[in-house]
Amino acid sequence: MLVRGDLIAAADVLGRLRLIRYSARKTVAVVNAHPRAITALALHPREFLFATASEDAVIKLWAMPEAAAGGSRVEHRGSLELTDHPITGLAFANDGSLAAASFDVVHLRVLRAS
Repeated sequence: MLVRGDLIAAADVLGRLRLIRYSARKTVAVVNAHPRAITALALHPREFLFATASEDAVIKLWAMPEAAAGGSRVEHRGSLELTDHPITGLAFANDGSLAAASFDVVHLRVLRAS
């Protein structure tokens, strides 16, 4: 689960990304992000851009271009499959790059998200 201002992002074992407005105590979007459980979730440090990873070894980028103004539209921005490397951690750096870690590989992968 991640929080940015009034927006909460939560992932589940069914592969869904749920976005909740805390002030309204209301789910504003549910995205069927992956066919398997989401294993990692990251939020860009300056933009409403989320990264999700799943047991299927796929990383996906999601944007909420109108989130700052209260909008709830979610756009899929891209996917990357890391064959045979189930992702267990994601993190955005301040420069917008995305680091991905998998439990069975000793190298940290750094990707450019924007």
